[in-house]
Amino acid sequence: MNNVKQIAGGSLVLAMLAVAAEAPVKPKANPAGKVKVVQEGMKSTSDSFNYNLKKRLAIYEGSVRVIDSTLDLSCDKLTVVFVDKADKPAPKAAEKPPLKGGAKAPPGPMVGMGGNVKMLIAEGNVVIINLENKSRAIGDRAVYTQLTEQVVLTSKLGNPLPKIIDQKGGELSAPVIIYDRLTGNLGAKQN
Repeated sequence: MNNVKQIAGGSLVLAMLAVAAEAPVKPKANPAGKVKVVQEGMKSTSDSFNYNLKKRLAIYEGSVRVIDSTLDLSCDKLTVVFVDKADKPAPKAAEKPPLKGGAKAPPGPMVGMGGNVKMLIAEGNVVIINLENKSRAIGDRAVYTQLTEQVVLTSKLGNPLPKIIDQKGGELSAPVIIYDRLTGNLGAKQN
């Protein structure tokens, strides 16, 4: 089960960290006809990209792929909701409970260029590959919520269950897989 915890921490959460970039950068069409956004060590491609300054919302759609030094995320649609000034801030690292077994504390709140991420939603054919240990998380939907510091992986009714596969082929599969960044806890449950 320790490997599974590492996978969740190393796959789901890192994927959500990688895409947390508030982009005043204008996307450019690349030679393959995809929209490309590159910033702060993260590059993404998709069929379309839309950023709404007033709603503080970025949407990548169609063959979305996000790559940074630690992960490779692909999905059909990625929505990034940024914190509004009136929103409650994420817990500070000093307020987070210590993890058992000498594990490192989870990273601080997800921050993009000029703003914290409130929620990240990856939808449709979600595959998250941890480039450090080659573990994978697979599902129809992965959602990170700043207020709870949790990542929830699910699948649509009738589709295969979401799963996490470690580098040795070990697998965790359940209707709902939850990784808590504050405690380092990995859980699985029925709907």
